[in-house]
Amino acid sequence: MEHLDLALLRLDDLRYASADKQTKVVCRVSKTYPRANEDEFWFAFHASEREFLGDATNPYVAYGCGSPKNVILIPLGDYEPLVSNMLSSGGSDEKYWHVKIFAREGKFFLAQPITGARLNISRYLLTP
Repeated sequence: MEHLDLALLRLDDLRYASADKQTKVVCRVSKTYPRANEDEFWFAFHASEREFLGDATNPYVAYGCGSPKNVILIPLGDYEPLVSNMLSSGGSDEKYWHVKIFAREGKFFLAQPITGARLNISRYLLTP
């Protein structure tokens, strides 16, 4: 992945890792769901994905928001505290969190439904 300045091996449809397994990325993609004043993107973050990232020195979560031009790449250390403010489904062995990202006027926001907040995550947007 050029933004990380290293090659990643594709392990499956969602998971990527460097040859030494020190850098790992989980990548999910959503189509655009247009709303009145903004666009919405829906994702899931599974407990198994959290576990996959957990042993890497450089773990990331990536969200493709409707286009290859709109990719959010968040270090797990920044992302993990935000997960507790998301709604979840499933049991302990198949738990996943509902991830909603909104785009408005060129900025991206991560929904935090437990607190009612929307956090500006535009700083994580990859630029070509």
